[in-house]
Amino acid sequence: WTTGTIWWDDISLDEVAPVPPRIIKVATVYNRPMGPTVEKNISDMAVLIDEAGQSNCNFICLPEGWVTCNTGIGMQKNTANSIEGPAGIMLAKKAKQYGMYIISGQYSWIGDTLFNVAVLYDRKGNIQDIYKKLQLPDSESEQGAVPGNEIPVFTTDFGKIGILICWDYAFPEIARTMAVKGAEILFCPIWGDIRGANGDINRTLSRSRAVDNGVYFVSAIFDGSSMIINPAGDILQESNKQGSLLTASVDLNFNPPWDWIGNAGRGVWKGVWRKDRRGDLYGN
Repeated sequence: WTTGTIWWDDISLDEVAPVPPRIIKVATVYNRPMGPTVEKNISDMAVLIDEAGQSNCNFICLPEGWVTCNTGIGMQKNTANSIEGPAGIMLAKKAKQYGMYIISGQYSWIGDTLFNVAVLYDRKGNIQDIYKKLQLPDSESEQGAVPGNEIPVFTTDFGKIGILICWDYAFPEIARTMAVKGAEILFCPIWGDIRGANGDINRTLSRSRAVDNGVYFVSAIFDGSSMIINPAGDILQESNKQGSLLTASVDLNFNPPWDWIGNAGRGVWKGVWRKDRRGDLYGN
């Protein structure tokens, strides 16, 4: 802040073309694999991935730890809990078949170290990157899981995305850091959040992460409801029905039609919060 005088002369306004839409199609699932084998879980999830691919989706988000759900394997060291395991083979094949990004929540042993990860498969079926869950609950750390130490964003053919896993979404700093780095969609494989009545806490936090940062929020859950939420906090799709595929066509240039107290005119929220935030006080 400073003092002084500013003046303008010969002011003129030029009309500019409206911002064109950037439409993509995203998908998520509500599907708790029922086991009793890894093979059955993989074949059941493949059906929903096929449905998304045949619907021309550009992204699909799968839940946390789905590969070994209800098999008795859990996070144990097992071929199923490796990136190169049978689920990885199926996911790579489907991503390439449909030219679709897949975000898959899995447990992964790398050598003798256990991580809770989300694997990002690109449109050619390659592993583009692996996100490691940052915030581990006691139930995971007590089984030997190790947290990640990076907050990355990933560049795709459609824009930048961020990935959270379950408990990560309860820490607003993680989502905000990803948004500051340019993420336009946050995908969140999540086991569940049953706090509150009728999933109110899960719904509130998911909408908050979207509104706080002016991003889309896409979750795939077991205990709760899977959701697709826009930057205004509107829930575009929501389901807790077993075996559901949720899809939505979204505009990455969407701007919530809000007028701002203290800001002249109708601001672009993604720009307003970046302009007004006091990073000098609280960093990043």
